[in-house]
Amino acid sequence: MMRLLPAARALPAVLVCIPWMAMGAQPAKGPAAPSAQAPAKAAALPSPAQPAMAPPAAPAPPAEPEPEPTLEGVMRALGAVFKKQLGEHHALRLYCEFLAARALFGRAIVYGVGEVEAINVIISRAQQRAGRDAAMFTQLLSEYFPRALVATDGNLWRWQGSRYALDFPVVAWDIDAERGTLYAANLERKMLWFDPRLGRFRPNGLEQIRDLQATQGVVYYLTTDGALMMRLRGQSSRILDRPVSEGASLHASRGVLYLLEGGALLRYAGGTWDRDGTPIQRNVRLVAADGPDYYAIDQAGHIYSSAEGRYIEPEGSYSGLWLIGKHLLALSRTGRVNGYDASKRAWQVLR
Repeated sequence: MMRLLPAARALPAVLVCIPWMAMGAQPAKGPAAPSAQAPAKAAALPSPAQPAMAPPAAPAPPAEPEPEPTLEGVMRALGAVFKKQLGEHHALRLYCEFLAARALFGRAIVYGVGEVEAINVIISRAQQRAGRDAAMFTQLLSEYFPRALVATDGNLWRWQGSRYALDFPVVAWDIDAERGTLYAANLERKMLWFDPRLGRFRPNGLEQIRDLQATQGVVYYLTTDGALMMRLRGQSSRILDRPVSEGASLHASRGVLYLLEGGALLRYAGGTWDRDGTPIQRNVRLVAADGPDYYAIDQAGHIYSSAEGRYIEPEGSYSGLWLIGKHLLALSRTGRVNGYDASKRAWQVLR
């Protein structure tokens, strides 16, 4: 069973903000609108001497409140948009993704965000409400919001000063969290990187890309024929002498590469594979890493901590993991969001 922290202050403020996430549940102030499910009272039948009167028009629903020009205000408004477009559980996942990106100072790409123009509308309304402080507020978004989004249709949208702008469809993507370089593979499976000096994407000559990850200036990538490669200073080399099976994925953090293949987790760092290339853990469905330390969700939804060498939540059923510094954010299959304080080895219910 999880132990609960006695006070919310035990976790960073970026986590404590979750309980007041609107998700469309906070009613607008003012008189309540009539229920859409309650039929209007039937008008009395007019007498033969009186002309029939048209029933009064239904009152217009209250307008959506303008988003506050703060990070929390925009996130609250986005929570309602995500829930309306994608459903509550997917909206919670996206909310956690945005929080994790905020902890990385925006050096992240969030995927599956629905209609990006709806996000731009929320941002624009908050900027207008900021008035004379609009430039300062926009700078705050530039520092903490994800550098790029991948819409549900697979299109990449990159932050361009004050809004997200459409680039091109992608099949793989990542940002080097240490260097800030954005990489993406287009539909032709050619890898490109964004050159901030030129303000555009440039090819780096790599093709047949299936998956990619970048960390500390090194790009790791899987090709369509199963080769696992690394590229450093313009030179590519193969780091695994066997082909990687379909469905495998890469995860990289602070110079460490993780390969998740058929439930087996392998780890590569410093030019060598741990345990001579054999799995460091099996039955893994999802991993979130901080360098050599990682958390993993197994097939049953339980959470394992490599730093503690144990299951920190053996009874829950989780579907998502995110790191906020050294703290863990976990989303259950039933829509519960919990935070784990590694220093105290204790959980806190956040939503």
